[in-house]
Amino acid sequence: MAAPEDVPLAVAHEAHGGGDPRMLDAHFGPVGPTAPADTGAAAHPTATERDGALALAVGLAANRSFETGRPVRTDELIAG
Repeated sequence: MAAPEDVPLAVAHEAHGGGDPRMLDAHFGPVGPTAPADTGAAAHPTATERDGALALAVGLAANRSFETGRPVRTDELIAG
C-alpha cells in the first residue's frame, strides 16, 4: 500500500453566468480568444433566463415526484 500523499486542489469561486470555467472547459474545450471587442462575448456559450427556468422546472418536478412517489413531467409544470 502506498503512503498517503497531499494532492493540491485548485479552488475557484466563479460567477454563475452559465457555468464555471472548469465545467465549461470539460464540456466545450479550453476558452479561446473572446469574440470581437464590440460584443465582449466569451468563447463558451452562456445560460439564458430560459435555461435557468428549465433547470428550475427539473427541481420542481423532482420535489413533486418526492411528494407523490410518482413521475412528474416538466411540461406539466410549465405552459409552452
